[in-house]
Amino acid sequence: MSDYFLETQHHEWILTNKYGSYALGTGNLINQRKYHGLLTASDKKLNRASLLTSIEERIEWRGEKIYLDSCNYENCIYPEGFLHLVKSWLRPYPVFLYSSLPHNNDILIRKEIKMDYETNTVLISYKNLSKHLIHIKLRPKVDMVSHHYLNKPGSINENDFVTSTAQGNGFYGAVVQRLSNNLSLYCVSTLGEISDEYMEYKKVFYPWESMLGYDCNEDLVSPFNIRFDLEKNQEALLIFSDSPIDEHHATIKRINARYEDLPMPRDYPDNYRNFDLMDLDFNDQYLYSHEEYMKILKFSLKDFITDNDIIAGYPWFGAWGRDSVMVLSAMIKQADMIDKAEKIILRFNDHIQQGLIPNMFPETGSKGNYDSVDTSLYYIILLRKLATIRNTPVMWKKVIEITENILLSYLNDERRMFFLDADNLINIKEEFAGVTWMDVKIDGKAVTPRDGAPVEINFLWYEAHKTYQEMIEKYNSLVKKTYQAKYDIEAYSDKLAISLQKFWHNNSLCDRITNNTPIDEFRPNAVIAAGLKYAPLSEEQLTLIYERATNELLTEYGLRTLTPHHHKFKRTYYGTIIDRDKAYHQGTVWAWLLWPYASLFLRLFRKTRNNDQLIQGLESIIKQFRHEYKHGYIASIASIWDGGKPHFPKGAPAEAWSVAAVYDIEKVIEKLKETKE
Repeated sequence: MSDYFLETQHHEWILTNKYGSYALGTGNLINQRKYHGLLTASDKKLNRASLLTSIEERIEWRGEKIYLDSCNYENCIYPEGFLHLVKSWLRPYPVFLYSSLPHNNDILIRKEIKMDYETNTVLISYKNLSKHLIHIKLRPKVDMVSHHYLNKPGSINENDFVTSTAQGNGFYGAVVQRLSNNLSLYCVSTLGEISDEYMEYKKVFYPWESMLGYDCNEDLVSPFNIRFDLEKNQEALLIFSDSPIDEHHATIKRINARYEDLPMPRDYPDNYRNFDLMDLDFNDQYLYSHEEYMKILKFSLKDFITDNDIIAGYPWFGAWGRDSVMVLSAMIKQADMIDKAEKIILRFNDHIQQGLIPNMFPETGSKGNYDSVDTSLYYIILLRKLATIRNTPVMWKKVIEITENILLSYLNDERRMFFLDADNLINIKEEFAGVTWMDVKIDGKAVTPRDGAPVEINFLWYEAHKTYQEMIEKYNSLVKKTYQAKYDIEAYSDKLAISLQKFWHNNSLCDRITNNTPIDEFRPNAVIAAGLKYAPLSEEQLTLIYERATNELLTEYGLRTLTPHHHKFKRTYYGTIIDRDKAYHQGTVWAWLLWPYASLFLRLFRKTRNNDQLIQGLESIIKQFRHEYKHGYIASIASIWDGGKPHFPKGAPAEAWSVAAVYDIEKVIEKLKETKE
């Protein structure tokens, strides 16, 4: 196999809409995951169903015939359409250029995939950049099942799929219904004819699922085929949706308009009159300028924003409180996002119970869970940021009241997962040892126990009190009145500041204190704590934490979750789900941790370094992701990497707070440049 095949199969593209629907695939369009496909549709409760997985594509001209698609089976890839792939581009939407063999200018077909923001609809186009008329036959492949499941081999019943076709004014249509689960797929083509012709594809294989120890084989169905001819520079448009497509011209126009203002890659193949294969960049040059990269990065952030929620990651996550707070913190930095951000931020208040924001919001008919201690404390910081931007008496009063509700619940409610000790420190009960962001459990037991007093939780606890105090001061200054705190906040926070010094151990912050014993594990939780605005640490203490984090935790893709010098450190995230869970927070690199690391950097050096030095330092933190976006290697940022030698992304291929972290840092860099000018 070619180097290009090996490279593109690790790069994934993604499209999403306001419901949490998605299309996801690799750079060579070979489905490696069960989640890969051209349309996975979601309803408002985040019930997602995989509808369209792929399309068999046969091209004919002058008696020659090739297939552009590729499909994994356990013993082969067939057909070998990947050999005809000249190049692919991941952003702003996936584009694929194919040719005959050897690649030449005579036969060139450009395929593009776009998604509607307003409906669960994808638009797939085929444009003939060849010098000849070509004949195309397509077979859409469907599974029509919940996106977490597969049609196990031998389980397909032909009578379960009912197909009807129609022809209208300038379009050809088909509807496929699966009777056993009431799922439907609608198709409209602007060219050709659609024929009801049933076919099954047996034992399609998903190697990445096999590597993870999951079911990895399924049968697919092709209920109909589409045939059309394409003249030189002519384009065929196909629409697939989970609902009837009444006005296909309006739908096409709306979908295309979504991407109009986004930059195209520098060597994007436009039309056959001015395009030549020699124009393609295979010399690893930048495909986007810095300004264009920032637009692509912002669009990547928008992938996770629905009407009312933030999707934590694709393809398998829903709306998670902690992740949402991180993304919202990045959103409010943008004028065109702040209104939606405010709507979501204030909606969180409706879900607070006993002072806690859900760790996972209700979805797919289930209730949300509240097993997160830190999310509400991050939320208080976010409320202060929102109020600072809005800076109205009404908003300050609102955030003060929400903050009071959270803090008083933490102080007084006895039904919690934690208690406050004599030093005012939050202590997590042993049976709830997995309620921080390091939350993995095996058989109900925390893999990375955080019972006792976790360092970042208690520094956030202090930060929340100081933030509450700041809110009251800002409000009083604005309205020229005196708002009284619900308790002696200053005395409480002063005592807490003294108590936090207990975490200082062996020239660093220990990870937690249990039974008055420091647990000497150096983790990024120390960085999270030290990077907070009000963290009561000296410059010397901050310097020691920063230097150690730089030497032991920092990688080009994020921070390790445990120092490599610790005996529990896991170099790789690989194997069965149990093997992977054991490594998840025991050394595995997380991209979102770049933001607290950058916060610590800024807190330490903002007063001693000039803007050029600060910019240079921040750019070094995110240079790898900036590099990969500008080159077109990535369409989003994954959640994790191996702790030993991080290179290939692992976990979710598109993670909300990973993208938010890089975007946040880029916005700080922008602001520093503006101040410099």
